[in-house]
Amino acid sequence: MNSPLTIRYATVPDPSEVRIERDAHHVEMIVPPVHGWRALPWIYVVSLGLLATLLVWQAAAILITPPGAWRGGDAIPNLAVFALLTAGVFAMAYVRLHRWLRLLVTADRVYLARRVGGSLREVTASWPRSLVLAAGVNPHNGRLALRILGQDVLEVYVSPDRARARRIAQMLDGALHETFEPLAPEGLGAST
Repeated sequence: MNSPLTIRYATVPDPSEVRIERDAHHVEMIVPPVHGWRALPWIYVVSLGLLATLLVWQAAAILITPPGAWRGGDAIPNLAVFALLTAGVFAMAYVRLHRWLRLLVTADRVYLARRVGGSLREVTASWPRSLVLAAGVNPHNGRLALRILGQDVLEVYVSPDRARARRIAQMLDGALHETFEPLAPEGLGAST
């Protein structure tokens, strides 16, 4: 589903700040990706270091075992599992470092759009505004939490900084309680 407004992600002036656009028809928040590896939670670095150590250890076990003494296959499944886990943690870190988030509240709908990088397609979800009850932050993991009528709470990773996530949740919750003018249907234009 396409949203009524498009975003040119390259126009964000400061990639470390949330951009907010507001007019009589909508409020839009554009949340940039995490700005660097050092801003990621420490668990990513620890996990990647531990998994890399286990990968090297398993690879060394395979390489130093004499061919005749090895009965086959004990280390290879472990190596494959550690390689998949390493790739998974690396992929999660990559997404955190390259994912843009856009939150848009209009007179009748609420949009949540995510895009990883600049070349991939934006994935958009939307709900009728009357069904989105509130926005807040999960106190346990610091994620943006959307309460949507008839659904489980939707949690979205916004930032490693919980204060930033709280500010975004407060702005979004405030926008949910504002009144906006509906967009004019295309082609009708302004009345003269």
